[in-house]
Amino acid sequence: MEELALTKDIVKDLITRGYHLLVNGVRQKIDGDFWEFIVRVDEDACVLVLEDLLLWKDRELQLVGLVA
Repeated sequence: MEELALTKDIVKDLITRGYHLLVNGVRQKIDGDFWEFIVRVDEDACVLVLEDLLLWKDRELQLVGLVA
């Protein structure tokens, strides 16, 4: 699998397409209760909320890999 560095434009596009989270770099859509989904995710997973990523600096976003 190929990884892409994130940009704010990519994050905005993912949100527009209905995605809510990145779990270990993989985009996720949440159907149902957000917190129930989070509880079921492996505790060692890296979970990032896409809307929160819009507040990050560009240099910080570049460090996050998106699995393409």
